[in-house]
Amino acid sequence: MNPDITQCPRVLLFIPAYNCAPQLRRVLRRVAESARSFHEVLVVDNGSPDHTLAAAQDSAASLGTKLTIVRNLQNLNLGGSHKVAFKYAMKNNFDLLVILHGDDQADVRDVLPLLASIKKDSAIDCWLGSRFMSGSQRTGYSSIRTLGNIVFNALFSAVTLRWISDLGSGLNVYSVKALAKTDWMGFRNNLTFNYFLTLAYAEWRWNCVFFPITWRETDQVSNVRALRQIREMLAMLTKYVFDRNWIFKKDHNGLNLESYEANVVYSHSPKELN
Repeated sequence: MNPDITQCPRVLLFIPAYNCAPQLRRVLRRVAESARSFHEVLVVDNGSPDHTLAAAQDSAASLGTKLTIVRNLQNLNLGGSHKVAFKYAMKNNFDLLVILHGDDQADVRDVLPLLASIKKDSAIDCWLGSRFMSGSQRTGYSSIRTLGNIVFNALFSAVTLRWISDLGSGLNVYSVKALAKTDWMGFRNNLTFNYFLTLAYAEWRWNCVFFPITWRETDQVSNVRALRQIREMLAMLTKYVFDRNWIFKKDHNGLNLESYEANVVYSHSPKELN
């Protein structure tokens, strides 16, 4: 049963997308089945050279809720697209921001029971999807990658003194009020952005809850370079051990605020919402 948005906090569904037109079509078809769970869907395209923008626009009429598509002025990587969405959620007075990657690995249906239970005055700052806790399911995910993730989950847990079940899945929920009270603009824009957030949760003393999700890999193209990613993660942990405020001390990208602007390329609202 889908939660009724008239009884729930204002929820923005943010879908980061890059070169994933076929997968994005499937994601949006599934979102359409639960449209009343979201006040608005925001697709942030990171300059895709394929038909990702067209895939999002073609899905608008059947979505059943407001759809806004924005395109980054430059390639900001996954972390930069998150910052664009964080700013959008705060500017437009949303209560919750749901993050669902556009590559169709996570399933939006896993978050619906959670949204139905969240109240506006919740003391929880974020709800993080986990591929590796009891109740989660993985399809097409190798045992080697599973083991690697579990090892790094344990390392980050030991360093932060907090239980971390997943360092970054494709399905998370954030309190927009919590985001507005913290400084995340200087975090790296690449795929380490979620690791910066994980370390920051400990320093911010956020109340985080993990929930099990389903995960599948079929025709997705991974942007992760495993060895480089491992080196970056180990370097981050080492710096954090010796200086817990290292992540906040500089802009790790060297970009100004104007770099995180995005153009609205398409907006559509069903007639009943107008």
